Amino acid sequence: MAGLGSRTVGKAFDAVTTEHVQLRALRDEIAALLAARPDRRWRKTLAARLQELSGRLAGHFALEEKAGLFEDLEEALPEASRECARLRADHPWLLAHLEDLRDRLAPEPKGGSEAIKASLRTFLEELARHEERENALLTQAAEDDELGAVD
Repeated sequence: MAGLGSRTVGKAFDAVTTEHVQLRALRDEIAALLAARPDRRWRKTLAARLQELSGRLAGHFALEEKAGLFEDLEEALPEASRECARLRADHPWLLAHLEDLRDRLAPEPKGGSEAIKASLRTFLEELARHEERENALLTQAAEDDELGAVD
């Protein structure tokens, strides 16, 4: 069975998990903005954080895809091929959904600030679940590789 030593999973593991920590910090910052009472600067600050998240996500997803992360995970964990396909399919959807939310925010939130806040909270939860699913596969592949190295 192929493990983390195959191609890039080992290197990608570190890079992806590091990026997940950075993305989580940005998600937390956005969640704090969503909990705050909107004022004159609120929309501008939120728009800037969402733009940053959009750029980071696009780069993060490109790293995963260009590094062959999912192909390597499928090689290491053949039983995870469906989950890898779902995770890959999430990428364009998450980016498009975030762009739609950014469009709704500017110049004035369509439906009011409470509606956009609720939509953004849901998006952040979906993104967190996506990252958790990726982390679970990476952890499983790492554990399987460690067990294989002992044999």
